[in-house]
Amino acid sequence: MSTNRQSAINYWTLESGVVVFQFDCPDSKMNVLSSRVMNELSELLNELAQDTSVKGLILTSAKAGCFFAGADINDIQRLQREASPVEIYQGAQLFKAVFDKLAKLPFRTVCAIDGLCLGGGLELALACKYRIASNDTKTVFGFPEVNIGVLPGGGGCVRAPALIGIPNALALIVDPDAKISAKAAWKMGLIDAYAPANELVARAEDIALRGGSQVRRARKPLHLNILHKFLGGTRLGRYIVSYFTKKQIHGKKKSKYPAPFAALDTVLASAVLPEEKAFDLESRSFAQLACGNVSKYLVSLYFADQDSKKAVAGIAPALAVKTVGVLGAGVMGAGIAQAALYSGYNVVLYDLFTDALDKGRKTIADLFASLVSKGKMSQEQVNAIMQKLVTTTSFEPLASCELVIEAIVEDLAIKKSTLAKLEKANPNKFIFASNTSSLDIDAMVADARNPELTGGLHFFNPVHKMPLVEVVRGAKTSDATVACLIAFAQRLKKTTVVTSNNHGFVVNRILTPYMNKAINLAEQGVSPEDIDKAMVAFGMPMGPIALIDTVGIDVGGKVAHVLNAAFGERMRVPDILSWIESVNGGIAAGNKKIRADNEEAKKRGQPSLPEVRMILGTKTGIGIYTYDKDGKRQGLNPAIVAQLNVKPIKKTALEIQELLTLVMINEAARCYSENTVASPSQLDLAMIAGTGFPPFRGGILQYADALGIKLIVDKLRALSQEHGENYQPCDLLVEMANTGRSFYSRS
Repeated sequence: MSTNRQSAINYWTLESGVVVFQFDCPDSKMNVLSSRVMNELSELLNELAQDTSVKGLILTSAKAGCFFAGADINDIQRLQREASPVEIYQGAQLFKAVFDKLAKLPFRTVCAIDGLCLGGGLELALACKYRIASNDTKTVFGFPEVNIGVLPGGGGCVRAPALIGIPNALALIVDPDAKISAKAAWKMGLIDAYAPANELVARAEDIALRGGSQVRRARKPLHLNILHKFLGGTRLGRYIVSYFTKKQIHGKKKSKYPAPFAALDTVLASAVLPEEKAFDLESRSFAQLACGNVSKYLVSLYFADQDSKKAVAGIAPALAVKTVGVLGAGVMGAGIAQAALYSGYNVVLYDLFTDALDKGRKTIADLFASLVSKGKMSQEQVNAIMQKLVTTTSFEPLASCELVIEAIVEDLAIKKSTLAKLEKANPNKFIFASNTSSLDIDAMVADARNPELTGGLHFFNPVHKMPLVEVVRGAKTSDATVACLIAFAQRLKKTTVVTSNNHGFVVNRILTPYMNKAINLAEQGVSPEDIDKAMVAFGMPMGPIALIDTVGIDVGGKVAHVLNAAFGERMRVPDILSWIESVNGGIAAGNKKIRADNEEAKKRGQPSLPEVRMILGTKTGIGIYTYDKDGKRQGLNPAIVAQLNVKPIKKTALEIQELLTLVMINEAARCYSENTVASPSQLDLAMIAGTGFPPFRGGILQYADALGIKLIVDKLRALSQEHGENYQPCDLLVEMANTGRSFYSRS
């Protein structure tokens, strides 16, 4: 073959007679296995098979840090929208046919992998006789297909177990987050050798010409070989694998997702089938999953996430941010500061009190220590990063910041006065972003020097675990400022959703009536444990009562009062929460006296008295539930039970789920009708990333579409007779029911 250029594949022949295929998808940072790429590859393989002068073939990539990121999800979504199950099955079979051509070439084929080798890219590599990879940290292997609700459909469920054994293959296929390094892949037997990136093609050429003498495969201990043969080669062994893999799936809370179970069944069944029938089974399983709602929802969410990254495409950020100021060294402020440090920013952490700064620094150090203990960082790296942290009780050091994020007490007047002091200390242009969870951004920055450089960055607690950041656009926030806030949050590896400046934005706006209703049910006599169990069964990561304790009754209470003031009776704060606030007020006053008495006792050398724990939830060990010192739930707080003092009533899990999901759907529809977010998919993305709303249901609005808008309106009207204004269907839902529209209907 002569040197030539196809649209996605460069190819040339080395002097040795070895041909090189270099993948380079145009107009993309990543290579993806699209139908276009596969068609080109198929044609080239046909030509190659007829050329008797070819001594070998090397597959490699022109993309830095990426061999293949996987299949083209645009193709998958198109098939889901347009193709029948039979056509999707046929598409999977065509993919395999191309890989089969590669596998049956009459000379040695070598895949030279540098960077990502995921999904379909790994299946392409498995069709080669040999695989060699760079030892760069960016080189990782995995099968992420379960993330979009399918299984490997290009032969991965057959070739991977045959090469590395059923247990190893399932570890990669069933867990979409399981990505392994080149060295780990070599030890597993997935690749034959690893080398520096600049030596890959030369080493691959040697392997193509001389075969196995040029590789040094990892030697597995004899007991592992025997174990893997038993687990994959016997009925009892496969039963054991099935049992423990199912436990793993349930442990990762994926029991509502069909793809991991289908992948398990396909891999185990393929082990006892002839290769052709095994490939056929995989294609049928892939088609069945791809046609299901769960996969369609997960693919939709993938594109919603991609859209969120393009919210201000083509607009340059207002400022180049190098140093970030964080106001407030509490849990949220320290979490934001640590995330910024971890992402390479210099950070100035401000607080009024030195003891708060000391606690904030310790919180940051503890978060980094956790990363060190997990092997994700070295202590030397942490030490270098901590040099970029400045703590201060003065505003002057904040003058070096291009972005300042406030995470102080949730009080509008205090936030306004803090901004005024900050502007006085910093004469330069900087972006001011509030981490408020519910307050009016426009009111907060009404007197700002540069209102176009203000907005909201609402992180969720705990910052290091929660993926969502709501980017709040105020009335005067410029597009360039929004672009800057998105760029900052995305550098922190956060999912961003842009919202308008409505009270509660998206997540808290929808979550508050949900949690309020859960408390109302408890006040009526429904067991809080039953309420939580019902919503966990629905797919939520925790129940609403447990969530209130986790968020903090004080924090949730402040949000509840703000939304009550903004929206009136339908956001009324439940009586039990008002009672808890009253009790906490008394405890706070009593603790203040205890502290004063302890100061006097200390002077006299007398023992001090312990302060009384406030009812705040998990952070004090006592909330609606009680908790032990390790944070494990012990049971209902007896004081709450006594205060409720109602006759127990029983509701089924379905009744509880209906009451709590319908109130969310109604509020989500109101939220969307007020243009709080750009699209239904962005609202769903916010609810999934911010609350853990089950992704397999597609988000609250996808779930509404699945139920049927007319049915929802009918149910809401019936429930409003007993449960009040929150269940009176909003105007948008009524209009949609009358016209037959859905949230995701396409014109």
